[in-house]
Amino acid sequence: MSKPKSIKAPTDEQIEEDIELLHRLQAMSPEKRAQLQSSIDALTVAYEEMLVAQAVEREIEEAFEAARKRREEALKALREGRIVSVRSRSPEDRPDDDAGLEAIAPPRDKPTLH
Repeated sequence: MSKPKSIKAPTDEQIEEDIELLHRLQAMSPEKRAQLQSSIDALTVAYEEMLVAQAVEREIEEAFEAARKRREEALKALREGRIVSVRSRSPEDRPDDDAGLEAIAPPRDKPTLH
């Protein structure tokens, strides 16, 4: 059994050419368009769906970017809070050099923000 050929995705340039053609077809007189009307209708629906999908994609990308920024800000605040709390300890509260960060880590039985 032969393998079906995979269809290559059109380039951005080809898509722009197709959109321009669609606009020219839509501008044709009704008499000239009559034979192509079903194709024009199908292309118009696909084009409108593409525009909606682009708008949704843009909204998703903007929401993703906003969430990423909020996450980065929260992580920065956590880092700064930890550094301030470690530096603000009195010398007798600080762990020995050999103890490392384990000595200032939160207890295991309490929930942490992971």
